[in-house]
Amino acid sequence: MAGVAISVQYFATLMSRPLAGHTADTLGPKKTVLYGLAACAVSGVLLMSALVAQWHVVSLVLLVIARLVLGFGESWGGGSITWSIGRVGVTNNAKVISWNGIATYGALAIGAPLGVAIDHSIGFASLGLIVIALGGLGYWLATRMDNVPIVHGERMLYRSVFFRVLPHGVGLALGSAGFGSIATFITLFYAAHNWPNAALSLTVFGTTFIGAHLPFANTIKTFGGFRVAIASFSCECLGLLFLWLATDPHFALIGAH
Repeated sequence: MAGVAISVQYFATLMSRPLAGHTADTLGPKKTVLYGLAACAVSGVLLMSALVAQWHVVSLVLLVIARLVLGFGESWGGGSITWSIGRVGVTNNAKVISWNGIATYGALAIGAPLGVAIDHSIGFASLGLIVIALGGLGYWLATRMDNVPIVHGERMLYRSVFFRVLPHGVGLALGSAGFGSIATFITLFYAAHNWPNAALSLTVFGTTFIGAHLPFANTIKTFGGFRVAIASFSCECLGLLFLWLATDPHFALIGAH
């Protein structure tokens, strides 16, 4: 059930991607991001309600709805990539995508141990309040930034776009499954082995993700996307192999690294 509650967010993200893309193409990336941040704040309200609910079934239902809303927010928040490319130009696509990853996994690295500390010091329900505050802060910051012009290029059906990117998308999806497994299930993996400090594994994972992006931000321009992808997937396979064979938390940290 924990796995379902965690994964439902990514299902919502997948299902809402076409709508998020259409919104960015028609209303612009700034409005799309604002919708996403508002949805993230709403998910915080639902999360706080779930954590204070007296009945387990009600709590679980509210938690799942909160994750669904957060998944929609993540889709619309993805408009930040289009927004950033519009601000710095298409020649910096690789850097924009790298910095997006740095921001995402940096938040994961900081949020995991910080969430544990907040739970121990203030209480679990306070996490929902913090999610609301972060969504509101992001919304306020986004409103102060300039929008970019909407590019009125060729309009294609989602089906046509899907099949054009399918070969590369399948490779990315298969490669990303490993990252998704770590980000989503490593805490359950630690719990199944009765290992302590599961949040530390997420911090190590997110920190080394950032550490790999910063010095190698220009490798795609230098060596090409396919070579960089093969090298990245090879490292990922090695890390997952370490996690699979881990007999203690220290060995698992090496895999997350």
